[in-house]
Amino acid sequence: MRLLSISEELGDLQQMVNSFANHVKTVYELEMFYGDQTLSHLLNHAVSFNEQLETFEYIYSLTEAEELETEGNPLDDDAENIEAEEN
Repeated sequence: MRLLSISEELGDLQQMVNSFANHVKTVYELEMFYGDQTLSHLLNHAVSFNEQLETFEYIYSLTEAEELETEGNPLDDDAENIEAEEN
């Protein structure tokens, strides 16, 4: 159970870093910032960090396998629906 919790957290962290990298890229591509060296280095750093996190995919993919195994379980479906309504 602890490994699955860690797996979920790593998956969330990877998604957050990916979102951050995309955000920096969007800002960098704005006309007023395009070519800015500081943003360029920040973008490269974010992409590099994201690529490093992808090396842990074997861990955070464990929760995906767990989710597939529990599909069709009405209790799990109810929990997902409640979670979706809260967001």
